[in-house]
Amino acid sequence: MDISVNEIIAYIFYIVIISIGGYIAKQYKAHSKQLIELKEIEEKKAQKLLGEQNYEKARQIVVDGVYRTEQLAKEMVEEKWNSLDKQNKTLQYVSEQLQKVGIQISQEDICNIIKATVGHMNINNH
Repeated sequence: MDISVNEIIAYIFYIVIISIGGYIAKQYKAHSKQLIELKEIEEKKAQKLLGEQNYEKARQIVVDGVYRTEQLAKEMVEEKWNSLDKQNKTLQYVSEQLQKVGIQISQEDICNIIKATVGHMNINNH
């Protein structure tokens, strides 16, 4: 069997590329697992703070607020909203809606619920 130097180099290059790809996939999987665990911890903290029934109401308001903000950002093509603009718009909408429902929580807790919700939405979209 006649193997040339070019074939050997190609095989070595192939092995290196496959090894790098495997390492990247392993790191991505570990990072995704950490994100899921972090989001679950944030969600449990929010549930403790609000109680189960109020948490579900607040969570639904946040989900609606996030989807509403994303839709507004798509419609406002010329304005080019960044993530901070979206977060502020969502926070403003969610605060107003929670006050209407009568749920009183801090801005920090609202941000934690938004982070957990957006994290779950991002994970479910991928």
